[in-house]
Amino acid sequence: MNLVVKTFFLFMITMAFSLQEIHASIRRTETKEYYANGKIKSVTITRIKTPRNIDLFNFYKETKVNRTEFDSINGNKKMHSVRITKVGMAGRHCYEYLSKKIDFDENGKRKRFEKSRCDKNYFIFKDYTNGKVTFIHIEKKRRRK
Repeated sequence: MNLVVKTFFLFMITMAFSLQEIHASIRRTETKEYYANGKIKSVTITRIKTPRNIDLFNFYKETKVNRTEFDSINGNKKMHSVRITKVGMAGRHCYEYLSKKIDFDENGKRKRFEKSRCDKNYFIFKDYTNGKVTFIHIEKKRRRK
């Protein structure tokens, strides 16, 4: 009897966690821009996730924006950025959750990498020459309690 009760509770817990993602609506849009010569300039993919149920402490809208810019002559990547923002009514203290930006040179190798988390409380900056790391700067800001 004890084994049956434990498996039932385990089953109910797994079902509760799996149903959390089902109760969200996801809207995805893709925008492309072109140069005058017909080559692609940039691709922007926006994904907006909003919950269907209203929970006061977990209600938030998550927006993820992926943007890739290309060179007009050879078509290599110039810049790739990812930005994740969360907006909530209560219980969420960060608006900009993640921001990541990668710059490329004309050969398609990395030139600069920037990443910040949670309204710039954690920041990484890297410089590259010929695709190899030359400089790293990591900044962490503490929050006072």
